[in-house]
Amino acid sequence: MTRILVAEDDIDLRQIIHDLLTASGFEILLAADGLEALSMVKKEKPDLLVLDLAMPEVDGWQVAEDLRKSPSTRNLPILALTARARWLCSKLRRDRPPRSGRSLRYVPGLPASRSRFPRTTAHPLS
Repeated sequence: MTRILVAEDDIDLRQIIHDLLTASGFEILLAADGLEALSMVKKEKPDLLVLDLAMPEVDGWQVAEDLRKSPSTRNLPILALTARARWLCSKLRRDRPPRSGRSLRYVPGLPASRSRFPRTTAHPLS
């Protein structure tokens, strides 16, 4: 069974994502912040990380950067999740030069349809 770690600081959104993905047959692990996500990735070895970019303490950007530095986690697919899509697009253009290899996968906005989110999440795994 595919294991997905969801790192999201908003408890309600974390639960919605958990419920949607569990109903689609994925095994879901939950992290409430970036530090917990880093620890769980190393311990649990998920197949995919759904990562909120705007978390307190250690944000999603730092989590992704730390994971890309380690040979054991550098190839983990990451699906970036943020409610601030316009901000993210401008930040990517301004601050984040294109890099070779995989880094973050950006899906604009959480799909309005509950049936689309599990398919969007499965895409990086195919």
